[in-house]
Amino acid sequence: MGILEAVLVGLLAGFIGTIVMTVSEMVEMRLTGRPPSTVPGQVGAKTLGRDPNRVAHLERLSTGVHWLHGTSMGALRGLLALTGLGAVAATVVHYGPGLGG
Repeated sequence: MGILEAVLVGLLAGFIGTIVMTVSEMVEMRLTGRPPSTVPGQVGAKTLGRDPNRVAHLERLSTGVHWLHGTSMGALRGLLALTGLGAVAATVVHYGPGLGG
């Protein structure tokens, strides 16, 4: 598998994974009555150098950041598949920037 193919497969996997996460979050919010999180939008606003408390459409920004993050992390995982690491080791390496960073 070449670099482009690994990135494309990873993007597709990240997109599908983001769909699954989004659906599960929607079900959980419906069951618990929890409002949607604005944390992704707050992170996005800070990344853009804006005050998260003054962003007009924080929920929309949260949605965009959520999808961008989930999909792009799939591309990173696709690239990790090219390193020769086993599945477990690649997943451990992926955890840092994907969820821990």
